[in-house]
Amino acid sequence: MTVGYGYRPRPAGIWRLALTLPGKLTLLGNLAFRTQSPIPVEAGEGLRCSPSCTHSTS
Repeated sequence: MTVGYGYRPRPAGIWRLALTLPGKLTLLGNLAFRTQSPIPVEAGEGLRCSPSCTHSTS
C-alpha cells in the first residue's frame, strides 16, 4: 500500500492502521467462530431482549 504523505509517515501509518484494523478484527472473529462454535443456552437462561431497546427507570 502506498500512501502519499512523504515526509510525514506517522499520520500515514495511523490512517493505514485505522483503515485495515476493522478487516483484521473481522477475520480474527471469523476464524475464532470457525474453530469453536458458540455454546447455545437453554430457554430462559440468556439475556432478556427488549424490542424497544430503552430502559426507563420511572
